[in-house]
Amino acid sequence: MATHDIMAQFSVPTAVLLVDKSQLEPYMKTLASRAPSSEEIAKPKVKNLRAGMKKVNLKVKVVEIPEPNVVYKRYDIESHVTNVLVGDLTGTIRMCLWNDHIKTVSKHDVIEIENGEVANYRGVRRNGNLSVIKRTSSKRGA
Repeated sequence: MATHDIMAQFSVPTAVLLVDKSQLEPYMKTLASRAPSSEEIAKPKVKNLRAGMKKVNLKVKVVEIPEPNVVYKRYDIESHVTNVLVGDLTGTIRMCLWNDHIKTVSKHDVIEIENGEVANYRGVRRNGNLSVIKRTSSKRGA
């Protein structure tokens, strides 16, 4: 049998057919409203962050640094972790910091995250680099 032979035929009700492309327009508008613009991708703001985004470069201000929790990882290794609240003019998000990285930032510092990752569970994961752009206080959490 050749690949272009007809195997079966059946009729399709006209109700199933997309007679008018205007029926598709509301759906396309919904999709377009969800897709970030090229500017949002190049210079994202907190309000534009979505779970699963990777290689995120972001400048934010440290709003709050909760006291770190002690957790025990594999082989009873003690670690410290906290979810720092960071934000810009568009909103705030939590960023998970571990161990010595907690001490690198202070409340009200402006920080830059390069190659970060946005997770659904804990907000921004700092898998890349974190640097303090503007240090506003010399004492942590002041």
